[in-house]
Amino acid sequence: MDMVTTGGWTPHGTAAEALLQKLTPDTGWFEANGITLGDDGTILLVDGLATWRESTLDISTSTQPSSSLFHSVYRRLKTSYAFVRRRKSLPTPVPRLPMPRGIRILRLNNNDIGDEGLYALFQYATEDVMLEELYLERNGFHLLNTEALPQVITFLNQSWLTTLRLSYNELFPSSVTQLFNLLDAPWLHTLELDECFILAECVPAIAAFLASPRARSLDTLDLRRNELGKGSIRMLLNTIQSSNFCLTIVLVLPYLGRDDLCYRADPELLDLRHQAQWIRKRNRELTGRMRLAAVRAMVPTRIILHAARPSADSTSSSKRWSSAPPFKALRGSTRQEEPSFRLLDLPREIQLMIARHCSGDADALSVVDMDTE
Repeated sequence: MDMVTTGGWTPHGTAAEALLQKLTPDTGWFEANGITLGDDGTILLVDGLATWRESTLDISTSTQPSSSLFHSVYRRLKTSYAFVRRRKSLPTPVPRLPMPRGIRILRLNNNDIGDEGLYALFQYATEDVMLEELYLERNGFHLLNTEALPQVITFLNQSWLTTLRLSYNELFPSSVTQLFNLLDAPWLHTLELDECFILAECVPAIAAFLASPRARSLDTLDLRRNELGKGSIRMLLNTIQSSNFCLTIVLVLPYLGRDDLCYRADPELLDLRHQAQWIRKRNRELTGRMRLAAVRAMVPTRIILHAARPSADSTSSSKRWSSAPPFKALRGSTRQEEPSFRLLDLPREIQLMIARHCSGDADALSVVDMDTE
């Protein structure tokens, strides 16, 4: 994967045009930090990236699949193989999956990008299915345009972004509240809002988001160095402790260094730190157990879900195979298929018994009292 970066080089003429000239078909990392693009330069850069993606890569006629459906399947397969290999369940190497080319990482930190440039970037993110990580730290946007903000959030929800870093930008409090009220990005795993001047009045909206299914994909949230206050931090931690079991990295405490002496001076702050550490330990353990149980239960659960009552003429396996019509005949057959087995209609006790048996986890789908040390 090639990388386009300024690297201390001062481009001649327009910065965006100079960077676009360095793009190659194998470029997967685009970095342009501290060259003061502004809104106009960002819009020019986005237009150039869209043109480059369509003309140079020729996505529509590429021999490699590059649709959004393929991209979704690719990411799910890559994640599943990586987890199974970590558990040593696959002795053979992971098969090499075809990967469409394109920019996966876009870093535009410290470029004086305003609200118009942010709008253009998020709109581009909905069109480029390859873009996974977007870094916009230390720019000039404030999310002040309340009329365009819902559309910006819609672009974010429709994008394929897994990592979004907006740290060190002074965000408008009402816009932060609206952001978390409307945020529903199914691919977003990491959201960093470090030192964004977020006030305590935004915390109810953040807590409501963390307690809802809309936060199901988020595993990292960074809210350090904001003006939250101890009461608001306690509210967020209590919400995560009671309603969110997916966040494995929760950064909400003010950064005072790694020395415990800095926290011991304030007993309440020390208690908040212990609560945050306990939540991280619990969620990491539950996430690992859930993924391992899902891998174990995948095959038997699929058998149960696709089970059907045996027919009268299928008393033996040999008869069943010999009487089966060819595949082409099956496709054109008008025979009404048996309804699938409705596992979720079973009593709760039976569901728990099946889940625990298939996953090999005797405590599956139950509340476990973990050690709080």
